[in-house]
Amino acid sequence: PLHVFEPRYLQMVNDCVRDDRALGLSHSRKLLRAASDEQSPDEMWQSNQSTYLPFDVYSVGRCEIVNITDDGRVHVMVHVEERMQTVSEVQVLPYRIVDARPYGDESEQRRLLGEVNEKLIDVFGALRPRLAKTFLSSEWLDLCAMTLPSNYFPISVSRAT
Repeated sequence: PLHVFEPRYLQMVNDCVRDDRALGLSHSRKLLRAASDEQSPDEMWQSNQSTYLPFDVYSVGRCEIVNITDDGRVHVMVHVEERMQTVSEVQVLPYRIVDARPYGDESEQRRLLGEVNEKLIDVFGALRPRLAKTFLSSEWLDLCAMTLPSNYFPISVSRAT
């Protein structure tokens, strides 16, 4: 689960859960604005701290609050459903909201899965013909195509029309 403690992201998670809106998770490309050295820790946590530029392609899913700590921090599970690409920015503060569309990398994934499956069939085909047949099924390819998030920059996402 994600450990959320920054006020803007706590608000974003609560808004996403309340409005049944997807949450995007992305690596960041670069630092846009560093946090001020002159701020106290309390001021820093209440401000936007450092601001980072996220990548335009990221994992997206519905979020579920699994635990709220005594001091208000939240543990969130994001159930990733797909990868999306930013179409336009809707809001920047207090947290980023974007319109997004599905990212078209499924065909590349399928091609790579096909190559892996060919290798599996080469290895297991002679020894276990029924198992080799499984590697050709659409159910197997669908299962293999599921992706998990490897990125953690939260973005609130709405689907572009």
